[in-house]
Amino acid sequence: MSTKLKQFLYFGSVCLGAALLSGCSRSGAEITMVTPRLEIDREIAEKFAQLFDDPEFIEIDLIPSPDSNLPGIEALKSGAADIALVSNAELFDADIATIVPLYPTVLHIIHRTKLVVPDVLDLIRNHTVFAGPPGTTSRAMLEAAAARVGLAPYDIDYVEHNRCADVIIVFAPVLPGIPDRIKECGDYRLFSLGEPDQIGKGSLVDSVTLLNPNLKPFVIPLDTYGELTPEPVVTLAVDKLLVARI
Repeated sequence: MSTKLKQFLYFGSVCLGAALLSGCSRSGAEITMVTPRLEIDREIAEKFAQLFDDPEFIEIDLIPSPDSNLPGIEALKSGAADIALVSNAELFDADIATIVPLYPTVLHIIHRTKLVVPDVLDLIRNHTVFAGPPGTTSRAMLEAAAARVGLAPYDIDYVEHNRCADVIIVFAPVLPGIPDRIKECGDYRLFSLGEPDQIGKGSLVDSVTLLNPNLKPFVIPLDTYGELTPEPVVTLAVDKLLVARI
């Protein structure tokens, strides 16, 4: 995990502690946190929970969601847990409050190098796709885009995370270890949604962020991921939030 991300998590932990202590009348508070379904989010949640390892102060226990097909925010609404990591692309809910934004998650569209395609929708046609579990931000965004050209969810050949997909579409923090996760599956590249100098000039990314204000343009710089990024990659980002049930 990068130093910057550690700083974000530490800042979030301080804010969480302040928020909980202000409304907590007993010592040794035990807080339950929904275990994220996406592997990279689970790893971050585990590191976050490790920041609170003092039973005399505040202890965070990771618990599974009661329904593996539903996002973490639904587990909060059901009363199964106290806090969760969720994307800022989730719909507003009056029963859920944001404790603090933790870090930006970036849309990674990764495809096999041999696939020569003009756009994202051509990528998913006739190719296997991993876009996270049902209800995740990446999967919901993909299916919304596909619906605009007449593709239903059952038209997309989804695979589970333990298989090497032709196309991987996930929101994740920019971490140096991402290439290691797919190196055994062959050669891949990141797909760019445009050129950096097109941002702010009516590009596709401008259109998407206009219609979805919680999203923002993001450029993954040249060589960030070695051979995955031989050129700068234009994509989208959305904040990951630490939220609690009111």
